[in-house]
Amino acid sequence: MNIEPLKKQFVPDEVITAFLKGDRFALGPFRTDGEYLYLNNAAIAYRASFGEWFRIDQPTATPPIRDPYQGSFVGALMITLPVVGLFFWFMYITMGV
Repeated sequence: MNIEPLKKQFVPDEVITAFLKGDRFALGPFRTDGEYLYLNNAAIAYRASFGEWFRIDQPTATPPIRDPYQGSFVGALMITLPVVGLFFWFMYITMGV
């Protein structure tokens, strides 16, 4: 059983130019519909409507969500402090101390 090594394929300049402009184009195994860039009908890149491009290496073709407070100490404080404050306010109102 012979297994042939994978050949390196480069995206032709015409396909890249059409993808960046948002135009439809196809050449060999590469094609673009203006939003996605395909290799053998498998999406390999995504072009967002606001002008950014993303490599597709996840199951979905949408770009990842950017959350500025994700995993940050400040984000945790913004949630925790109001809850703790409301707890003590409720205790003060209820017990009348």
